[in-house]
Amino acid sequence: MSDPAIVSGFETTTLDLYDQPLSFSETVDKIIAFIRNTFDDVIVYYCGHGDLGLRSDDYRVLLRTSDRTLRATLLEIALLIHDVARLAQDKRVYFVLDACYSGSAMGESEQMDAGGAEAIVNKRLSDAVIEAGSGIAVFAASGRHGVALAKRDDKFTLFTGTFLRVLKDGILTKADVKRFSWLDLKDEIVRLTQKRLKGQAPIPKLSRFTEHVSDITRAEFFPNCAYAPRADAGGGGSPWGQPDPLVSEHLYWRGIKEDQPANVFEDFLRQFPNGTFVALARAILTKKIDGYDEEALEGHLLEHPQSAVAEHVNRRLAWLQWERLKSSTDIPELERFIERFAQSPTAALAKAQVEAIRSKEKVEPSPEPVTEPPKPAPQVPKSSIRSLASQPLVILGVLACLGLAFFAWRSHLGPGLEALQADLDAAGSDVARLQGFIGRCEAAPGCTLVQEARSRLARAQEQARLVTLAAARTALDAAGSDPGKLRAFVQQCAVTSCPVAAEANARLAKAEENARLAKAEEARRQRVALDAAGNDPAKLRAFLQQCGASSCALAGETTSRLQAAEARAHADQDRKDLDGAGTDVAKLRSFVDRCRATSCPLLQEANGRLEAAQNAEVARQRAEQLRTFSLNANSDVRGGDFLDAKGDAIFERTDAAGCLAACRANSACVGFSYDRWNGLCFQKKTLSPLRFDARSDTSIRADQVHPGFSPDGKHLCPFSGNSLAGDVLKRLPVQSVAQCEQNCTPDSCIAFSFSKADKSCSLFRMVSNRWKNVPNVDSGIMQQDACH
Repeated sequence: MSDPAIVSGFETTTLDLYDQPLSFSETVDKIIAFIRNTFDDVIVYYCGHGDLGLRSDDYRVLLRTSDRTLRATLLEIALLIHDVARLAQDKRVYFVLDACYSGSAMGESEQMDAGGAEAIVNKRLSDAVIEAGSGIAVFAASGRHGVALAKRDDKFTLFTGTFLRVLKDGILTKADVKRFSWLDLKDEIVRLTQKRLKGQAPIPKLSRFTEHVSDITRAEFFPNCAYAPRADAGGGGSPWGQPDPLVSEHLYWRGIKEDQPANVFEDFLRQFPNGTFVALARAILTKKIDGYDEEALEGHLLEHPQSAVAEHVNRRLAWLQWERLKSSTDIPELERFIERFAQSPTAALAKAQVEAIRSKEKVEPSPEPVTEPPKPAPQVPKSSIRSLASQPLVILGVLACLGLAFFAWRSHLGPGLEALQADLDAAGSDVARLQGFIGRCEAAPGCTLVQEARSRLARAQEQARLVTLAAARTALDAAGSDPGKLRAFVQQCAVTSCPVAAEANARLAKAEENARLAKAEEARRQRVALDAAGNDPAKLRAFLQQCGASSCALAGETTSRLQAAEARAHADQDRKDLDGAGTDVAKLRSFVDRCRATSCPLLQEANGRLEAAQNAEVARQRAEQLRTFSLNANSDVRGGDFLDAKGDAIFERTDAAGCLAACRANSACVGFSYDRWNGLCFQKKTLSPLRFDARSDTSIRADQVHPGFSPDGKHLCPFSGNSLAGDVLKRLPVQSVAQCEQNCTPDSCIAFSFSKADKSCSLFRMVSNRWKNVPNVDSGIMQQDACH
């Protein structure tokens, strides 16, 4: 963009922040310092990655030092725009954002569509262009939810590449003008990208931020490299020339909103059947048709017999009518349907239904419903498209990927009369610029434009006076009968000597008297309402909220009443909550905490109840621990048994449940070992480290410290002629008992059995029993003790 062929006639200064390791605050500081210079126009160009937060207004872009997971390291575009707007009130500043979701940078509360007719309601278009002396505009490569694209083999992104192409080649459809505006640039980018990618191309957004009618997006800005003067230049006729069909289409399309009725899109397709936006218009119209019922579709065909989507309308109408008729037995109505929609797939279904009705001997099965043909999905060009949100881009030259390039353009005045005339034309109806031009012209030798400039200045000053008068009248009308707004207007009017001061003072006096009467009536009404509330806390609270909103005089009295009523209600509720807590420790503890925080009078009673409930809970938990045991499978405790008079261990024959019950009944029993193979129960009065034993399980009482496990290693002991039963881990074919033993590893296998008859190996995770003297079966059992 700093190429002399593109910016001829301008001085340019560039701040290149490409690939700089700067934080977002350092980046903003450099931008602000740069913009403080005396530039007429500033372009801020960003090309890189955009990121949309959880809020729709939280749009940020990534810098070289940014971490996408830490939003504080990203640059918030909206805040940058606002900061620049405060510093550049006398400049034209254009933000160009080539990033995904960049349309989100335009806040809806401040956004005005570039070139929108709503901003120029009572203003001629030419005046709006002439007055475009300052302001902020944002040119986004995509919408709020759109991605910016790049073809994989292209040097630049789709948006930036087309942007540069238009600047270098110019706009052929505007070959009769020397310069074109940002709005012209946006329309040409839309035309070229739509021509290239059809419906897949994102639609750029151009918006301006302004407090007045001027539109900096319409002002002539870029040199038109396609400029070719017409032979009849200088003659009469319209200053706008003959309407170009392409421009007419763009202007028409820009005025259409997606929520407008279908007939608007029908009219657009009728006028521009081969236009740039035909595919998009047809898609929107088809979507609207899909929402119509049968009656609406019939009405649409009557109103638009040559509809651009007539085939789709008839297909949908046929489908809706068939849904209504598919259960009908009215043969004439079905035949009318067949005649009208003979080419529809539903016609065959209707014919089959007529034949079925007429047939008394054979009932044909009902045909399956025909689904409406799906709309064809837009075809993506074969060349691959990548999103800026997921792939890095390389922008060479003055446009920097993940960087910012700023171009300050300052008009370069030559000494000749032609340059002075151009300077005067550029001043437009700006009073300050016209006054500055007159001073320069009077000081310049040979300048003959002083009289014309003074005439323009007089017209501009008169226009400014009328605008000021209209603005004052508008502001007074906006104040209405609000005393505060009228008082502020009168004070401001006294400073500026506005022409509606007398009327404003009269309105203010009347508004203040009406406010006094209204205040007295409101006080009477509030007293009645407060008396009606009585001592009801809810009603008093509602009245106090209303009272606070209207600043009534009864707020203090209402607050006192409410506090007394709430104190009584709280005391009643506290008693109810304490009684409801019963002996529940959690509820009593919660009540005590709340009571302590609010200093309620039941705190001492609640503490006594809580202490009693906690003691009862401790006793209950102790009793429960004496009944709860933890099971340790395949383990045994050596020693610690209860002994008889002879010093032998006491045991009994029982099952596992009986062994547990016996230990629970003995308060001195801290655990027990149960021999599954022999059904023997050994109660323990002391515990020692558990040893691995495939035949036993050991259970330990919950209140005891677990003694741990013996560190001795485990090994397999052979048991020839023994067969095992239990929980089988797996079975596998092997040729020998040695192979079977190799598959039994200590990490999961505790025993194995090898059947010589069928050459099968069974690996066990638990052995419930063992049989001896079984021919053709050899086993091995894991032990910590020595084999015997």
